[in-house]
Amino acid sequence: MTCGLKSALSAPVTPSTRSTGIFSSSRWCRKSQVIDLRAEGYWEELLDTTQPKIVVKDWYAGRSDAGCLYQLHVKLLSEHEDVLAEFQRSHSLSFPLCPPQLSHTFSNYGPGARFVCFEHGGQDTLFWKGWYGVRVTNSSVTVEP
Repeated sequence: MTCGLKSALSAPVTPSTRSTGIFSSSRWCRKSQVIDLRAEGYWEELLDTTQPKIVVKDWYAGRSDAGCLYQLHVKLLSEHEDVLAEFQRSHSLSFPLCPPQLSHTFSNYGPGARFVCFEHGGQDTLFWKGWYGVRVTNSSVTVEP
């Protein structure tokens, strides 16, 4: 797939219990997953005619003692991996008081969507040895009725 290596997204947790997820370091750390919409039970006619909304969400936070960079890149892909719609955000964080949530809704994306490619990650801006970069958790991709 165009997205890169497949891996499972972080297990869902509540915003107050962020003990799982990605913890980035001084180098770019990325995690990606390709979701096959047909394998998840969405048939081609539904995807092509109704084009249900596809909502992506991600929680991320920095540390109080180190700045960090965060990036989210989501693509809707055709059966042949052509990009039909795309969303990308990058943020630089110094010390957020509460973990922010990033959300985007794909709608009216046209016929042919078969895959969702979800990739997120980051790094610290001080290049400290260890896991001082952005923390990412509670990721989700939801197809709305």
